[in-house]
This record gives sequence, C-alpha cells and structure tokens, in this order.
Amino acid sequence: KTGTRTYTCTVCKATKKKSIPKLKDILAVTVKAKGEKNLVISWNKVDGADGYDVFCNRCDGKSRDSMKKVKTIKGNKTFTWTMKGLKKHKAYKAYVKAWKKKDGKKVVIKTSLLFHAYSSGYTKKYTNPKSVKVNKVAVSLTKGKTFKIKAKVTKLKKKKKLAPKSHVAKLRYQSTDKKVATVSSSGKITAKAKGTCKIYVYASNGVCKQVKVTVK
Repeated sequence: KTGTRTYTCTVCKATKKKSIPKLKDILAVTVKAKGEKNLVISWNKVDGADGYDVFCNRCDGKSRDSMKKVKTIKGNKTFTWTMKGLKKHKAYKAYVKAWKKKDGKKVVIKTSLLFHAYSSGYTKKYTNPKSVKVNKVAVSLTKGKTFKIKAKVTKLKKKKKLAPKSHVAKLRYQSTDKKVATVSSSGKITAKAKGTCKIYVYASNGVCKQVKVTVK
C-alpha cells in the first residue's frame, strides 16, 4: 500500500531488448506508460545481483530517500515490472536498486537514477519523451580532448511540452566507465584514459541513446 491506495502488479518474464542492454557499471531504467493506468518499469541485468527492489510513487516533491519500495524481484532473470491501478494523466517517479545477499543481508550494489513519467503517457499540458537522438553515436578522442553531445528529445505527443525543468532535467548523461571518459551535466565528454566506454543520454523517463567513446 502507498498511503490509503492499494496497487496491484504484474511480474513479466525477462525480455531481451536492444534498448535495455546488459551493462556492468550502471543500472539503466525506463518508465513507460501502458494503457491509461499502468506504468512499465524496465531495467538491465546487473552481473552478480541476487535481486532488485523497485521504488515508485506519485511525484510529491519529496526526496528519493523518502520513497517506499513497491516490489522486490528475487533472482536475476526478471527485469520488467508493471505498476497497475494508477490515476490517469498523473506524474510518477521510479527507480531501481540491484542487491546481493551477503551474510544473510541485502547489500545494494547498484542504484539507478530517478526517472519520471506520466501515466497514460501525457497530461493536459505535458507529455512523456518517446526517444532521444544524438549528433554522433561513436566518438574517438585522445586523452584530454573533449566532445560536446548535441541531443534532442522526440515527444510522444508533439503538441505538448516535456516535463518542466523545475520537475526534472530534460536530458541527463551517465558514463559506464569514468576512468575512460567522464561526461558533464551539459553533455561535454572528457577523455581520461585509453579504453572504451559508453555515454548514456537519458530523457526524463529513461528512454535513451548510447554514445560509444574510444580513447586512444
């Protein structure tokens, strides 16, 4: 239960989707509307995890730490969960923690970013993102050099606005290996050391585009 409202859920079988690849260093999550009253929360497999905790509730202005867990998924074969019975056209937020058992206790090994989505896919004014486009999907740099990602969000409803910046950033960036390359909040990649990594460019609900970075 969340407050006085009761939610029901559907646990789906694991699915392999190109948009949710297997990653070692980050936990990527997407939150998409399904029908009028459901949100589908999906994430990638984290190596070594014994299970996942899902957190999801209405956007209420409170911190992520105050959110209540709504589902525990045991094992490392299921990466999708559907939250049902929501109110139509309302703002929700969600994130996932990957954990493993150590000495009989849960130890969190990865925590995703916090993502936001509207049930039904949109409200009177706002809409969920549909996809992300970037100026380059592969970048080659030498140590110390930089590259600026130029990204654009495609909207589910073209005539509506994306969630306001005061609510959540339009775009966020995350590197799978900060030792190889870092990325700023504005999308500026800085090459750090020889190797390869990926930069994830997220819209507010977790739909994303990958930029492969090779540092020579």
